[in-house]
Amino acid sequence: MRSALTTLCCGLVRSVEYFSDLWNIMDWLNYVVFFLVYFTLNTFLEQIENVPCSTLCEYTGFQDDWESMMTIREGKFYLSICVCIQLLKIIKFTSALVPKMDLAPAVLKKALPDLVFFGVVFFITVISFSSVMYIQLGPFIDNYATQEAAIFSLSRSLFGDFDIDEIMSNSSGYSNVLLFLVYLFVAVFIMLSMFFAILGESQANLRDDQRQEVNKKPEYGIFETGYDMLTNRVLLKAPLVGDNLRARREARRVQAIKADRSAQPQAVDRIEARQLELTEQVETIGKAIDTLTASIKTVTTKVASLEGAFDRSSDRRAKPSDNRSRPPAAKSGRGEARPPSRGESRSPSMANKGGSSKNAKEPGRSNGRISDGEAKLRERGSKLEEQQRRKRSVSPDSKLQA
Repeated sequence: MRSALTTLCCGLVRSVEYFSDLWNIMDWLNYVVFFLVYFTLNTFLEQIENVPCSTLCEYTGFQDDWESMMTIREGKFYLSICVCIQLLKIIKFTSALVPKMDLAPAVLKKALPDLVFFGVVFFITVISFSSVMYIQLGPFIDNYATQEAAIFSLSRSLFGDFDIDEIMSNSSGYSNVLLFLVYLFVAVFIMLSMFFAILGESQANLRDDQRQEVNKKPEYGIFETGYDMLTNRVLLKAPLVGDNLRARREARRVQAIKADRSAQPQAVDRIEARQLELTEQVETIGKAIDTLTASIKTVTTKVASLEGAFDRSSDRRAKPSDNRSRPPAAKSGRGEARPPSRGESRSPSMANKGGSSKNAKEPGRSNGRISDGEAKLRERGSKLEEQQRRKRSVSPDSKLQA
């Protein structure tokens, strides 16, 4: 089973390769048309030998050979196609003898994909403009009476066969003439120019491929081979002509070597190419540096905004903490002194005053002891002061990391 599938796949690949050559397709087309000609001629001969005689033929002797005439007309058409293909195949045989004559088929083969899609676009263009001319001029001009007639008329106009006076005489204004001129501009100046451009590009690509071939065939085929044989065996042995031919061959060989060397990249060319490459790399690096600089500026702006927001939030947090660190005001009947807040300098007189009032209000309390509430308030105030000091001592880098 596997061997059968392998054989089938190989056969399909070979058939695709075989029919990829246009000359093989023309051969099979020629065979088909030839058999059509053969069968049509046999039918014609049978119709001539066995002519049916109708009632009119029996009474009047008049015979209408319309059926045989239609058959022979069909056979002539097939025969003309067969002769045309046979004569075109002469190019195949001559190109095998002289490769220079294979230029046109090779260019068409190379441009075939582009020509197929171009043909689709061109056909759509002709159909669209033929519909316009058929609707506008069909009731008045016979050449545009039907869609097919309009297509043939526009196709003839590509080669200059058109009558613009007839269009003007059958139009109420210049609209139909303008439409026809637009068609000529699109079809001739745009479409045909694209067609020639496709062929020219394909020929240039084909020439490049032929130059890169390793084992090149003689372009002039048998003529070049015959000329070489004649010069090597006859003319080089002549006394005067031989020396001139040797000198010419040597000069041609030297010119060919110089042309090959000039075609190869020189050291200066390589250095310039390397310089251009390095210049492009430097420009790329410069663009990357500019982008990185812009990114750094953006990050710096964001960091500065974050630092400002952090300072404002720290200031807002510091104000309520200062207020909370202060002890409540002394009530009436109590002589407790307020502990000093952060940043306030307490003078000795105030301290003495507070102490004297405290001692006066609380005679049973000694100077070395304080109440539990006052101790807690002082401890809380010292903790808040230390937190504020730490916050202020934090650097901007540590803020950014936080």
